[in-house]
Amino acid sequence: WVVDGALTAKFELEVRPNVELDPMPLKRASIEIPPSTIAAEFVAMLDQGRGADVTFVVQGERVAAHSQILSARSSVFDCRLNSGMKESISKEIVVNDCDAETFKALLKFVYTDDLARIEELAQVDKNEPSVALDKLPAPFLQKLFSVSHLYQVSRLRIWCEHKLCQCLTVSDAFSILCQAHLYEAKKLEHACLTFIKENLAPVVSSMAFAKGCKEWPEVVFKIHAANAGLDEQSATIALESLRQKEPEKAEKEETDIKYSTGVRDSGQGSDKNSFTESTKRSKAHTAKGIEQPAKRKKAS
Repeated sequence: WVVDGALTAKFELEVRPNVELDPMPLKRASIEIPPSTIAAEFVAMLDQGRGADVTFVVQGERVAAHSQILSARSSVFDCRLNSGMKESISKEIVVNDCDAETFKALLKFVYTDDLARIEELAQVDKNEPSVALDKLPAPFLQKLFSVSHLYQVSRLRIWCEHKLCQCLTVSDAFSILCQAHLYEAKKLEHACLTFIKENLAPVVSSMAFAKGCKEWPEVVFKIHAANAGLDEQSATIALESLRQKEPEKAEKEETDIKYSTGVRDSGQGSDKNSFTESTKRSKAHTAKGIEQPAKRKKAS
């Protein structure tokens, strides 16, 4: 219609859905790709020993393996098998660093690079009722962490470190901290120190802490530093001063040990004065930088 010289039109638009006009569409070919089987095949080759050219003797058990695979996956295996050492000639290596089950788990990871298989092995070995169902057993992980560090299988070592952070308990937190300190695993060490700080009383009263205080003074110091809130730089400086013994103090400790194990235990109490005199002369010669073996022998 026209209003004031302007033409106005009104209409209704209906949009129909897009439908397939062909009643019999062509079916496209579908090809299903099978999953990878290389891990299972390599494990079968390891278990059966087919084509093996090297033998490991672990706790009296002989484990056959393939030197080319081992050399490609670990620089330590490569060095032992291809550097002219006696193992590269005899093709037999005696392993004294771990038990047979842990070493087999290491080899299975070396052959497959599959962490799911290692987790299955850990679940099979889990026989501690105190461990939660969603956590792997710490002893198995600690042994695997140690051997993966020894043979420089970095991916497995980092995985073990990650899993150990998740399974800390009061009974094993201190031993795991000692292992983290030994292998310089900083993230695991930080997790252990945080856990111990939050559970200080039960951890300190545990048997592992009581036994380890004398063997791991640096670890005990790190616990004190963490509880005191020291930053990493201050703690490192203090730790270095702990590691550096004073020469006089070290010599005095050595003298005390010799006296307590030699003179006192043998019942020669009357020789204490001569022993002390000999020690003083030895100190004097050391301070002057003079070598007098004959006099020192006569004095002793």
